[in-house]
Amino acid sequence: MANSERRKNIFNDIWQVMKKHENPDMSDGYWDSVIKDMENVIAKHNSDKLAVGFAQLVLADLEREAKGEI
Repeated sequence: MANSERRKNIFNDIWQVMKKHENPDMSDGYWDSVIKDMENVIAKHNSDKLAVGFAQLVLADLEREAKGEI
């Protein structure tokens, strides 16, 4: 698979998780679900460093939003 296609697939999968969890809160249920979905994306892409990095950035952003920092 070409790198551009790889990047597109990873980004699209992360984007789907972001849309699904667009209203973050600090409940355990919310975070369990987000983390599970991100782990599934990472596994789907064989722990590709780009998928891991995107997932970490998105989780950090959702946490900031849930805490009212952004």
